[in-house]
Amino acid sequence: NKSPTSGIANVNVYPSGGKSRAIEKGPGFFGKRILQAFSDYPIEDEGRIRNLRIREHFLTRVFMLADFRQVESGGTMSALVKFHSENKLLLMAYSQAGLATLGRIVANAPHYPPHTIIPEYRRALLKATRLPPRYTSHINVLLHSFGYISDHLSSEEKRFFLEQVEAYRSGRLPLPAVRIIIQTWLLIYPVAYLKNQTWFAPYPDGLVSLPAEELQRGREMYEQS
Repeated sequence: NKSPTSGIANVNVYPSGGKSRAIEKGPGFFGKRILQAFSDYPIEDEGRIRNLRIREHFLTRVFMLADFRQVESGGTMSALVKFHSENKLLLMAYSQAGLATLGRIVANAPHYPPHTIIPEYRRALLKATRLPPRYTSHINVLLHSFGYISDHLSSEEKRFFLEQVEAYRSGRLPLPAVRIIIQTWLLIYPVAYLKNQTWFAPYPDGLVSLPAEELQRGREMYEQS
């Protein structure tokens, strides 16, 4: 972070090698080249990923691309279709327009060979996931998922879930707290479309990191003297 070599932002830029004030801020020498060469790829530093939203966006894209490398290694349309199917909700959260574009590529109406389609899909995937999802997009995915399972639920369960969605909308509840409700229902009602969706766990649980205050951890505030 802020390294004159590998920093990707907020690095002091000086007009000369002598003593002088910084005239602007920007990336370091190596960091700048990385940003230019891989502009659509997930690139962060240890300073920025302290922000929870940036961290989640970074890890989600890293593991999505790791999964996509398996598609590229296999080089088959069936592997691409499986990847697209399992990432539909996640792609919906990122960009509905991007999801539609990726869907058309997978449909492959002109019947191009996989070695042509897969690189095209990668380029569109990077573009579609460049910016983190908005909270309103996650609400759309929550309600979309709810539609697949609501027929199994009682009126009380439906009302409870919608109340939690509104709590998330108003900033009184984090997304995982609402998402886990659907995951719990899927243990009872295993809806095929939903059960393998990466949106429910876009990266390994071991990398989940929440602020101590959100977990009710940390220094005891009311210690006895």
